[in-house]
Amino acid sequence: MTYEVRYARLAKRQLGRVQKQWLPGIRAVCDALSHDPLPHGAKKLSPGHMNRYRIRTQHDVRITYVLNRRTRTVEIVEILPRGGAYRTRS
Repeated sequence: MTYEVRYARLAKRQLGRVQKQWLPGIRAVCDALSHDPLPHGAKKLSPGHMNRYRIRTQHDVRITYVLNRRTRTVEIVEILPRGGAYRTRS
Protein backbone atom coordinates (compact mmCIF):
# COMPACT_ATOMS: atom_id res chain seq x y z
CA MET A 1 0.00 0.00 0.00
CA THR A 2 1.45 3.33 -1.00
CA TYR A 3 0.72 6.84 0.15
CA GLU A 4 0.68 9.95 -2.00
CA VAL A 5 3.36 12.44 -0.94
CA ARG A 6 2.46 16.10 -1.32
CA TYR A 7 4.46 19.22 -0.53
CA ALA A 8 2.90 22.27 1.13
CA ARG A 9 3.80 25.61 -0.44
CA LEU A 10 6.00 26.50 2.53
CA ALA A 11 7.88 23.19 2.28
CA LYS A 12 8.54 23.77 -1.43
CA ARG A 13 9.95 27.19 -0.64
CA GLN A 14 12.12 25.82 2.17
CA LEU A 15 13.35 23.02 -0.08
CA GLY A 16 14.61 25.68 -2.50
CA ARG A 17 16.74 27.19 0.28
CA VAL A 18 18.48 23.96 1.26
CA GLN A 19 22.06 23.42 0.14
CA LYS A 20 22.01 21.79 -3.28
CA GLN A 21 24.20 18.83 -2.32
CA TRP A 22 21.65 17.87 0.38
CA LEU A 23 18.66 17.74 -1.99
CA PRO A 24 19.02 14.12 -3.19
CA GLY A 25 19.06 12.80 0.38
CA ILE A 26 16.10 14.93 1.45
CA ARG A 27 14.06 13.93 -1.60
CA ALA A 28 14.90 10.27 -1.00
CA VAL A 29 13.55 10.48 2.57
CA CYS A 30 10.38 12.24 1.37
CA ASP A 31 9.85 9.70 -1.41
CA ALA A 32 10.38 6.80 1.01
CA LEU A 33 7.45 8.08 3.08
CA SER A 34 5.13 6.92 0.29
CA HIS A 35 6.02 3.29 1.12
CA ASP A 36 6.53 3.60 4.87
CA PRO A 37 4.93 6.73 6.38
CA LEU A 38 6.20 5.87 9.87
CA PRO A 39 9.81 4.77 9.37
CA HIS A 40 12.21 4.04 12.20
CA GLY A 41 13.15 7.34 13.78
CA ALA A 42 9.88 9.17 13.03
CA LYS A 43 8.62 11.04 16.08
CA LYS A 44 5.03 12.03 16.75
CA LEU A 45 4.87 15.67 17.70
CA SER A 46 3.10 17.01 20.77
CA PRO A 47 -0.63 16.32 21.25
CA GLY A 48 -1.56 19.75 19.90
CA HIS A 49 -0.42 18.64 16.43
CA MET A 50 -2.89 16.03 15.21
CA ASN A 51 -1.20 13.34 13.08
CA ARG A 52 1.97 15.41 12.72
CA TYR A 53 5.35 13.71 12.68
CA ARG A 54 8.98 14.69 12.33
CA ILE A 55 11.84 12.74 10.84
CA ARG A 56 15.53 13.59 10.69
CA THR A 57 17.62 13.32 7.57
CA GLN A 58 21.31 13.53 6.98
CA HIS A 59 22.90 16.92 7.57
CA ASP A 60 20.63 17.69 10.56
CA VAL A 61 17.60 18.58 8.43
CA ARG A 62 14.15 17.97 9.94
CA ILE A 63 11.11 17.12 7.81
CA THR A 64 7.74 17.73 9.43
CA TYR A 65 4.76 16.03 7.84
CA VAL A 66 1.08 15.26 8.37
CA LEU A 67 -0.07 11.69 7.91
CA ASN A 68 -3.67 11.10 6.82
CA ARG A 69 -4.42 7.39 6.86
CA ARG A 70 -7.98 7.80 5.59
CA THR A 71 -6.96 9.52 2.34
CA ARG A 72 -3.56 7.75 2.26
CA THR A 73 -1.60 10.98 1.93
CA VAL A 74 1.57 12.35 3.48
CA GLU A 75 1.84 16.14 3.32
CA ILE A 76 5.32 17.54 3.85
CA VAL A 77 4.73 20.80 5.73
CA GLU A 78 8.24 21.93 6.72
CA ILE A 79 11.84 21.21 5.76
CA LEU A 80 14.19 23.01 8.13
CA PRO A 81 17.68 22.73 9.57
CA ARG A 82 17.73 21.40 13.14
CA GLY A 83 17.98 24.78 14.82
CA GLY A 84 15.09 26.29 12.86
CA ALA A 85 12.77 23.31 13.25
CA TYR A 86 12.18 23.90 16.95
CA ARG A 87 11.61 27.63 17.00
CA THR A 88 8.07 28.77 17.62
CA ARG A 89 6.51 30.91 14.93
CA SER A 90 3.86 33.46 15.72
